[in-house]
Amino acid sequence: MSDAPAPGFLIILSLERTGSTSVSRALRRATPTTPLLHVHFLDGDPYRSAPADAAEAASQDSKRPKEAQARAFLADPDPHGAVFTILRDPLSRVTSCLWYSKHDVLMGFYDHETDRFDPAALDAVGKRIGLLLDKERHYDRDVRELLGLSRRPEPGQHRTRMGAPVFALDFRRIAEDFEGATAAVFGAPIALPHENAGSSIGDPRGYAAFKRLCAEALTPERLGLDA
Repeated sequence: MSDAPAPGFLIILSLERTGSTSVSRALRRATPTTPLLHVHFLDGDPYRSAPADAAEAASQDSKRPKEAQARAFLADPDPHGAVFTILRDPLSRVTSCLWYSKHDVLMGFYDHETDRFDPAALDAVGKRIGLLLDKERHYDRDVRELLGLSRRPEPGQHRTRMGAPVFALDFRRIAEDFEGATAAVFGAPIALPHENAGSSIGDPRGYAAFKRLCAEALTPERLGLDA
């Protein structure tokens, strides 16, 4: 790290399965004393299903103080921090989310001999797909507009309404973009380790086949999303 002044806060604000966990952990290792908040929404997740049990409910409740603190940092008229968000192709993100949370169910539709999935696999997780698509469609209103960004900002550096820098990282080149962003914030780049990758969850061959199924079946018309 250089002698550049440390930021007053760091916020990682991004949808799930965009590499935000890796970004958060890398920043925490590099700046252990800087206030750091890793959140997906600023005022709760309106598309999360009802908690299945008390532990999940407690986990959701624990996020609200961090979201409130993030809002407070972002409302400061003289901000001295930085925000990181990650932009990922919606189809790629939805596929990764499905595999991360439902790979055990999905593998029941996988034929090891043909290395193909029965298309009925997507029907079995249809409710989950609907919730994920709602998040994609409305994230601009629930988060990006509150920050003062455009509906789907281009990768690069932007500003919040109060002037804090926002670094929008392209998931396809996240390590490179992260190094550039951290060089701008800290005066020296920080390397980004790859953690929690979808390919490390479950059967890698099955995941590759599931991605092919999603690419074939989740057409732009079915997704109802811009590319």
